[in-house]
Amino acid sequence: MKRTMHLKSILAASAALLLAGCPQPTPGAGGDPVVEPTPTPVTGNLQLGTDDLPRNSWRIGPPLSRERGGLSAGIFNGQLYAIGGDGEATLEILDPNADRWRTVPLPFFQGDPSQRSRYFGSAVTAWNRIFYIGGTVDWLPYLLDVYEPGTPDWLELSSSAMQHGAMGRMAHASAALEEEILVIGGLRDAGGDEKITTDSVISLKPGTSPGTYDVYNRPNLPQPRAGLGSGVIGSQLYVAGGFIEAPVTGSPIATDSVLRYHADAWHTGTPEGAPLASMNVPRHSFGMAVLDGILYVAGGLDSTGKALDSVEAYDPKTNQWTLRAPMFTPRAHLGLAANAGRLYAIGGFDADGKPLRSVHVFRP
Repeated sequence: MKRTMHLKSILAASAALLLAGCPQPTPGAGGDPVVEPTPTPVTGNLQLGTDDLPRNSWRIGPPLSRERGGLSAGIFNGQLYAIGGDGEATLEILDPNADRWRTVPLPFFQGDPSQRSRYFGSAVTAWNRIFYIGGTVDWLPYLLDVYEPGTPDWLELSSSAMQHGAMGRMAHASAALEEEILVIGGLRDAGGDEKITTDSVISLKPGTSPGTYDVYNRPNLPQPRAGLGSGVIGSQLYVAGGFIEAPVTGSPIATDSVLRYHADAWHTGTPEGAPLASMNVPRHSFGMAVLDGILYVAGGLDSTGKALDSVEAYDPKTNQWTLRAPMFTPRAHLGLAANAGRLYAIGGFDADGKPLRSVHVFRP
């Protein structure tokens, strides 16, 4: 029998990160923990500012304009974006040639933009638009928001996908694969305020009429999974980590397992038939991104609820995970995005469950 998890317990656990007894970071100006002894902030041209980084190392990047835990992040037109998180109803965009983020409001809903605010959603770039799917504050709305770069507003689309029940999920993953967006797993309603992990996978594709999108079912995950990450390399989609069951109380048991999706089917092995290597550290609620054909995971929570600073990379050519330099501070429910040969760890919750503005930049 699948266990359910009360939504208030999920949010409380995510905010507090279940970290009793863990070392506490030293608070600094602006509320962010400051444990990095010497790195200096990047100013001016961000790419030039990271060119002198030693390989396999981190430095501080321009901070977000506001704290965001449980956010999503990605890239479009060479620009980083961060969306949602900590109940925010805004999108922030960073030009790599600048050192400041600019804010774009989410769409108004019945005159109240806060009705659009949420965290633990997922964002993906496809068809030159940003899609922000699902998420929650204290309920699971069936929300899909679509932003077209170069316009001041989010699109108000008259499409059945915009209010489709399958969009009502949180702690899920999403990815653009060929000509569709896949929305994978997560937590869904189980009645009342209780949530349950789901194996549901759906596909979002453009409809026959301009500005419309249709929803299709895709093969379910082999097991329900939430708090997972996803990344696409070529025609292969990989999902990693997460938790299989949502406990009634306490912290979910994190998994280290990896799945591969190809040709409309889920696989537990490589294209050559070897078992997919597991991560070194079981984790859920982490950041995941692809850079130069390598999957990276950063941070997240372990099975005790401890926030992680560890980073690891998966090379599909060797089917191996390798630990890389850890982040300056542990963080979970962060955004991780790759751009111009660098990884950006954006926002998240620190070891005290406090939302962060900080952005850290990694050179592989």
